[in-house]
Amino acid sequence: MNDLKLVIMSGRPDPNRSSHPSYGLGYTHFKQTWERICNRPNRPANYSGFGFFRQDYILQIESKGEVVGQTAATHYRTDDLVAQDLPVFECWLGEPLDSLKAQGLKSLLSLEFTSIAKNYQPRKIEFNYYKVLINLSVNMAKMTGAQGIFGHPRRLTKTNNLIEQIGCRALGHKKDKWGVSVDLYYGHIENLVPFPDLTAQRITNELWGTREDLTGASYETKAKEAA
Repeated sequence: MNDLKLVIMSGRPDPNRSSHPSYGLGYTHFKQTWERICNRPNRPANYSGFGFFRQDYILQIESKGEVVGQTAATHYRTDDLVAQDLPVFECWLGEPLDSLKAQGLKSLLSLEFTSIAKNYQPRKIEFNYYKVLINLSVNMAKMTGAQGIFGHPRRLTKTNNLIEQIGCRALGHKKDKWGVSVDLYYGHIENLVPFPDLTAQRITNELWGTREDLTGASYETKAKEAA
């Protein structure tokens, strides 16, 4: 655990600052992971680096100069006219998106592109870092004032089943996203709880408490509370 750290950065680096080492490290991991998943043989090539670049936040767990796990998040408003024309909502159009609006969920934080490096997969180390990444994402949503979270977890990785444990609910099953089978899930921020896994909770708390947030967004609420 002493070797782990959490870095939070934007997919769009500050043009007035030198590039942080975690940025290149993070994009290398992102490309290697999602180019393989999105560009399957005999299928249309769907990979785009813009999937990384457009994100408000990249939450990245690192150890000794390598990525352990990574997830991406961006703020969206369901009542904005542009929402229905954004790729992130393409699987949500119709009843799913209408349901989010009907529940008053206007400000949402997406959870996207969640991945664990090969050497840290649950089948190799007998621990599930997906739980830590999801816990950290919920912390980020709370600190930035989102009313809820939403995303389309891949069925193959079984993260669709995992997020039910923290209070998320399904709004659709077996949707196609870039040739991959996904489910649609969302959660009200006030209903979300940490995973009932003491090790995951401990690692989450230690990483969050020592985080390096290059965006500053996760510190804003604390600053307001202290004022």
